[in-house]
Amino acid sequence: MLAEYTARNNTALRELVNKHGVKVRPFPEDVLAKLREVSNDVLMEMGQTSPMAERIHASFTSFSADVKAWTAIAEQGYLDARRATD
Repeated sequence: MLAEYTARNNTALRELVNKHGVKVRPFPEDVLAKLREVSNDVLMEMGQTSPMAERIHASFTSFSADVKAWTAIAEQGYLDARRATD
């Protein structure tokens, strides 16, 4: 399923750039920092009002921390290697 999303997103991106002249740029770091802050605030508030939301957030946070090492080696390493040959 992930491969299908990747293929469709790639097709859509190509159309946006080539057909509609969209310029793809990263979000500015200050915008990303503010989004992280607001997101964390919302998650903390939800966790205080819903035991289920708190459990889900704790599970997701734990999972995210666990997979960072694998992602850095497997996915990011692969992307970096591909970028070096492009």
